[in-house]
Amino acid sequence: MTKKDTNQENSPKAFKISGLGENIESNPQKSWEKDSCSLSAGRQGVVMPRVLLLIPFLFGVLFTAGNPLAASSGSDHDLDHIAQKADWICEVEILSKEAVMLANGTIETRFVVSTLTPMKGTMSRTEEIRIPGGEVAGRGMMLPGMPEFEVGERHILFLTEKNDKQWRMPVDFSKGTARVSMKASGEQVVIQGGHEGAVQVQSYNEYVQRVFQAIG
Repeated sequence: MTKKDTNQENSPKAFKISGLGENIESNPQKSWEKDSCSLSAGRQGVVMPRVLLLIPFLFGVLFTAGNPLAASSGSDHDLDHIAQKADWICEVEILSKEAVMLANGTIETRFVVSTLTPMKGTMSRTEEIRIPGGEVAGRGMMLPGMPEFEVGERHILFLTEKNDKQWRMPVDFSKGTARVSMKASGEQVVIQGGHEGAVQVQSYNEYVQRVFQAIG
């Protein structure tokens, strides 16, 4: 095989994502830059996963179930905003996490959660929540601003209604979740932020009370 043939074989291909209201074609140039990193790492015996970055503003346009990227400022105003925008609010424990590649190449992560404190919406004792993004067999789809969830964690989730792919999104991305934790003193707290802004630690009881007040 000639060098020219090898370059043609490794040239970037368009990657389409469906289920967000229309197909989105990824930037071939950015895909080529990531492929170049993968090839370089491969020569050193390291396999790097291919990650597709989605531009955040596309989700604000394409998610019809509320704008998950709507900006707001001030913690009280933020909580009122996300509580009113959310279709489903609940304190949950993450029981399992599985990334799945769909037939069209899109990747979603499926979380099975135990519903601990229902606050808004209809839910059963356990729920499956599907969120776009994840990694399967070295191929990944990453959503800038998306909070991360791990098995065993407890979160208060503020989610949009399901779209046609049965996906839910945290309202305002990282603002649509608050992790429940325990201080060394034994006090329960909720933790917000940490992705793009300052981390806020608040009393669990006060936070939950404010959520119910915001729901009305």
